[in-house]
Amino acid sequence: MSNQVLLSAALSAITNSTIVPYDDYSGNNPFIPHYNNPGNNQLLVKGDSTLAECNIQCESTIYILRLKCADSPSNTLFIHPDQLDPKYDYDFTNINDNGLTFMRGNFEYKRPCGWKRIALNVLNKYEDNAWLGVGKRKYSTCSVQNEWPVSYHGTAKNNCKSIAEDGYLLCKGKRFLFGHGIYSTPDIDVAYQYATKFNHDGDDYRVVFQNRVNPNNLIRISKGETGVGEYWISPDGADLRPYGICIKKVIN
Repeated sequence: MSNQVLLSAALSAITNSTIVPYDDYSGNNPFIPHYNNPGNNQLLVKGDSTLAECNIQCESTIYILRLKCADSPSNTLFIHPDQLDPKYDYDFTNINDNGLTFMRGNFEYKRPCGWKRIALNVLNKYEDNAWLGVGKRKYSTCSVQNEWPVSYHGTAKNNCKSIAEDGYLLCKGKRFLFGHGIYSTPDIDVAYQYATKFNHDGDDYRVVFQNRVNPNNLIRISKGETGVGEYWISPDGADLRPYGICIKKVIN
């Protein structure tokens, strides 16, 4: 099974939408030329593009064609290959880190052992790549200067059960137990308790997001205070950057 197929199933469960791999979507959505418009005058415009970026000039005639799968509901979405970075995918399914300590951003990094990590394409997305520690790591266990530590976030389908529910739900305007912000955890076993469950090809899975968090604005809440596990609070959304999606097959 390809990572894109499994990822599509996971994101479909999280978003309550139909998400398919790009190859499947594009195969069902051929670009249909306008009946009087030469091919070299046709553009496939992304939703966030401006007219100027597409070189559409004043007094141009614009024909709009909405693309969707012929036999699918209008909420069918796809994962574009440009959103992923397969060279950083890593299968931790059979990895055991007992006796090893990994550091990221001078915090212990509890790797997602037992999970498969699918990498998001985040290189050069921000002002620099220092937050990822790219290219300067001497050993895999070592941290890098200005690197951000790693956290995990598990959000259950339709937010019916999430790490938020034990003290915060900003999106629903509820009171935060430990303060306002985005909550995550450095321990993927804690995130697992709040992870979205989904079934694919008869097997059960869970999915969580892997993030980097800005240590300069990080608020730490101990396991003793939460009664569940250590929580990290990022007061500003810009202080938490997802860079991977971790999927685990549940063995009953």
